[in-house]
Amino acid sequence: MARSVFPTSSESLLGISFSAKPVPPPSQPVDSTGQPIPQADGTVQPDPQNYLERVQNYIPAEIIAFFIFVNSLIVGEVGNNADGSVNVTVDKWVSYGALGFGLLACWLYAKSASNTDNNPAWKLQAFMWSIAFLIWSYAIDAKVWEFQGIELVPSLSGFLLAGFTLFSGLIIPAKAATPDPDPTE
Repeated sequence: MARSVFPTSSESLLGISFSAKPVPPPSQPVDSTGQPIPQADGTVQPDPQNYLERVQNYIPAEIIAFFIFVNSLIVGEVGNNADGSVNVTVDKWVSYGALGFGLLACWLYAKSASNTDNNPAWKLQAFMWSIAFLIWSYAIDAKVWEFQGIELVPSLSGFLLAGFTLFSGLIIPAKAATPDPDPTE
């Protein structure tokens, strides 16, 4: 299964469309009813990508797993030194580095998946991965948020996780509008 989210053929000013409809892969020709057209050798391209597959593809599981592992190694606590200055530990910098690395990895991995799947709509997926990554990092009570003085509120983390999971599959990237050919040429 592809890791990219396939764009829809509908045009949009914001570059996104909201729908639970299945979306065919970009290279899959479809007839007027939306059914896949068999290729010359009789084979049909993979099935259209449905809502649940888009939800799955909008969660960067590998990046979240990396972050959970690094976060489990961090044992430092926020505190003050004897002179009243803030205690800056290596763990604090590792937590910031893991968060930054995770966000960067969202963009690099989305671009890589897009190249593999021949799918130009990678920026929306990278953006969605970044949002999902930040929500998950908050929900697992990552140390980076503690170092920032942000406490975990279980009801908020549950709401964010459930809301993202419920609505992310409705977001479909729209294909870029192609300009009409100039009839004077």
